[in-house]
Amino acid sequence: MLLEGKSAVIYGGGSIGGAVARAFAREGAKVFLTGRTLATLDEVAGEIRSERGVVDTAQVDALYETAVEEHADAVAASAGSIDISFNLISQGDVQGTPLRVCLVVATPIAFCSIEGSTTVAKLTYLAITSLDGYTADEDGNFDWAAPDEEVHAFVNDLARPLGTYLYGRRMYETMVYWETAHTLADQLPVEQDFTEIWQAAEKIVYSTTLETVSSARTRIEQDFDPDVIREMKASAQRDINVGGPDLAAQAFKAGLVDEIHLFVAPIVVGGGKQSFPDDISIKLELLNERRFGNGMVHFQYRTRA
Repeated sequence: MLLEGKSAVIYGGGSIGGAVARAFAREGAKVFLTGRTLATLDEVAGEIRSERGVVDTAQVDALYETAVEEHADAVAASAGSIDISFNLISQGDVQGTPLRVCLVVATPIAFCSIEGSTTVAKLTYLAITSLDGYTADEDGNFDWAAPDEEVHAFVNDLARPLGTYLYGRRMYETMVYWETAHTLADQLPVEQDFTEIWQAAEKIVYSTTLETVSSARTRIEQDFDPDVIREMKASAQRDINVGGPDLAAQAFKAGLVDEIHLFVAPIVVGGGKQSFPDDISIKLELLNERRFGNGMVHFQYRTRA
């Protein structure tokens, strides 16, 4: 195998880090996988071990370079050397760190910036929908869409790489809850995690009626201009998410959406707010699917021209 006898360290145990860990393990590397969510780490490690791969896990917050360096020193001491490292470090104001993605072969831990890269950011659409395709029922209720801890942790890992959220007024007024959620005493760890993720991201609210916002890193735009979004995608260092079916409809019609993350809840509500508009036709490629204990199923699609 290509990586037989090599030591590979992966910082970030989400969907990207997990895929990299599995690929390295299949090529014979001993994998050291880290992340902030133990449940996700355990799941990926279980998959690797089921294929007779070798993996160790550790809970490390990769936003902090000191934590990464300390873990790398410990791995190097136990393994003798680090042959491969994959670092996916989210942008945030913790240390003013820009997005960094670095694949280093046959060297110790290193960080590299992708500033100046020609990579175009993806625009994603994430929705929790009923089986019959509604994000809210006819009364506007969506309590049936509330994620449990397993789903919440998975959503957090999807949200972690995002740099900007695009909202209409109604979706913003729903999501701004997370601006003050950290003040609640009974927050679950997955909720605390998402609170930090959401607060660190930029938010753009498209509204002709909203005059002020009540969250940091937030600005109001009057019009959703597809050309402006294309420029944003070309210059952004992190992916962008469009939230809510109304604003997403404009993005779909303009051909801006690159990926769809659809969480299908085990319920039929009979009508309400549709997750997709009626007058669009999009070819999709299925990239991934995942079933959860509460009956929800996640589908990840890439849009095709």
